[in-house]
Amino acid sequence: MEVYGTTWQGDSEWNYEIIFDSKFTCIKAGTVSVASFIHSYGESLNYVNAALIEMIRLEAFHQLDDDGNGATLNEETETDDNLNHDQNNRVRASIAKVTNELRNEDIPVRTLSMVQRVCQGAIHPELDPIDYNMD
Repeated sequence: MEVYGTTWQGDSEWNYEIIFDSKFTCIKAGTVSVASFIHSYGESLNYVNAALIEMIRLEAFHQLDDDGNGATLNEETETDDNLNHDQNNRVRASIAKVTNELRNEDIPVRTLSMVQRVCQGAIHPELDPIDYNMD
């Protein structure tokens, strides 16, 4: 590896070890280490896939194919942030399924809490905590 003398926060080398859950919903373990510190995923670092809200809505409306790839939602579901009672129940069931699958994979409590917080954006888009940096 060539080093060009550039640094970020005074460190020129950052080492990442990342272990994802089976569906790439979040990082379940790993570290970021530099000369001055080590941070652990699930403790001081938490990563949740920014596409989680869309994946939950797709699953809730049965728009995933056999390989888990998304199809286009119907126009009403795609544009209407106000879910009716049946849609709300399906989204909540999808959130419960994701949460249970992650519990079975021993996701750290802090990461699971972040996943659950992000999932609320599938029901209430104004609560979506993810900064998509789309500006």
